[in-house]
Amino acid sequence: MAETKSAWGIDIGQAGLKAIKLRTSEDGQKVFAVAFDYIAHPKILSQPDAIPEELIREAMKTFLERNKVDGDHCDQCSGPEFAGQVYQAATGGKQQGG
Repeated sequence: MAETKSAWGIDIGQAGLKAIKLRTSEDGQKVFAVAFDYIAHPKILSQPDAIPEELIREAMKTFLERNKVDGDHCDQCSGPEFAGQVYQAATGGKQQGG
């Protein structure tokens, strides 16, 4: 029997931090979304008076206070980067359309 593994995917966007926790089935053949979280930034990161480093640090602190991540793998990628990876996986890397 395979070990059940879990991982957090984290997207730090202009408006907030989005996270989803995925876990494999015991046989390792399926992946399930088992948790999610959204932490809104008090200001949009690109606003002139915003200090992105502080806002991101606060969002990460809140995320870690609200979610147990011990033993989990955590990774961060941008929304467009993630969408591209999903598209390539779904198409097998082949171009679609004309």
